[in-house]
Amino acid sequence: MPETGAPAHAGYSPEAYDGLIETFLAEGYRFLSYLEPPVPERCVYLRHDIDYSLSWAVELAERNRGLGVRGTFFLQLRSPLYNLLSFENLEAARRLLDAEQWLAFHVTLPEEPIDRGERAALILADYERTREALPELQPVFAWHNPSLRMTAEDLDEEVPGMVNAYGRIADTPVTYVGDSNLRHSVAELRDVARAGTSPLQLALAPMQWLPDRADMPGILARNLGRKLRDAEVEFRRNHVYRAHLPDGLPESVIETLERSVETAFRASGKKGS
Repeated sequence: MPETGAPAHAGYSPEAYDGLIETFLAEGYRFLSYLEPPVPERCVYLRHDIDYSLSWAVELAERNRGLGVRGTFFLQLRSPLYNLLSFENLEAARRLLDAEQWLAFHVTLPEEPIDRGERAALILADYERTREALPELQPVFAWHNPSLRMTAEDLDEEVPGMVNAYGRIADTPVTYVGDSNLRHSVAELRDVARAGTSPLQLALAPMQWLPDRADMPGILARNLGRKLRDAEVEFRRNHVYRAHLPDGLPESVIETLERSVETAFRASGKKGS
């Protein structure tokens, strides 16, 4: 149940993330790689889909290391928001490994429908291309935004030589619990741990927990601000930009942008998170 006096989906923050992981540890959970079969004791596959920002992925990886747990970071090759093969992002991916985390493949599909055979070929080709740059990438994949491009029947599609995170792991069904669009409160996620649900796949995205905002309009606005910061890596190579803004945009500019975006969300009159 939601915490007393709080909105149903309130409570996501970096500190709440730490507390949630500590709850799983206190309840005796083992944190597994997707290449490990479920074990008789309580076990969890901690999953982090990286849709927006590698810099926030690094921050969450460091939190995991500090907590003494390992998660699997699913990275996209074809994201419109980050180029995984850029030198900066490859270095960020290596920092995930330095933090003793696992890497896996986040599949981005084309807008137009393709059949199973074409999907499997695309996944294998993109996986191999990514693994050339990141040899530590595990043969594990998860769909990005599958509800936009796939039917529910396609989610557990098998690809030769790879583990589908939406399917069975070592021929064992695994309960999936995710935080997409704040579908569960922090208290509800803690209740999952206390209930002893196992084996469990727990999907927690950095873009949800690190912004420290109460709802999705605030979280999405904060993510846009973070993407602007990420983009400054390239802008600061421009000598005019660098001469005027050697330290990048003032934080007040980023905050003004985020407030404006959040205001636009709320002015739309749409309800919900």
